[in-house]
Amino acid sequence: MKIQLIALSLCMLASTNLVKGQGFTPSENKHEIRLSVSDGLTQGTVDILGMGLVDAVTGSKRTDENYSLVYGFGYRYSLGRFKVGTDLGFSTSSSKLALAGEQTPSLKESNVNFLVLPAAEFVYYKRGLFELYGTAAAGVNLSRHKETALTETGKKLQRKPI
Repeated sequence: MKIQLIALSLCMLASTNLVKGQGFTPSENKHEIRLSVSDGLTQGTVDILGMGLVDAVTGSKRTDENYSLVYGFGYRYSLGRFKVGTDLGFSTSSSKLALAGEQTPSLKESNVNFLVLPAAEFVYYKRGLFELYGTAAAGVNLSRHKETALTETGKKLQRKPI
């Protein structure tokens, strides 16, 4: 009888500590904040394809193309296996533009992109810290384009900042 009482007391003590130890688990947290850094491959590809078509038609050529990383901030609210939220992103790009028939660049272009993307997520599998999920996000790209003239021809064609 005495051994059973000691064993029962130890089990109660262990379960009490176990409950305290679990207190707050990630699965109980409904709010999630995300910070991210991306290579910006998609944004750069879209810029290159879009500008490449214009350059092919007009005969101009871009050089010194630079694309920054895409810095992101996101929020998700969990509804079980489904999450909703938003993502914000920021990136920059710049290039020099040589107009048709010119050897040296006439304009320096720079873009600042701010992305706002409402997002939805579905969690397929979750075990501890491991999670498989799919995300769908669509939104707007707020962009500021600036041109700086490098030659007299560039000054004639320069657009004012939007």
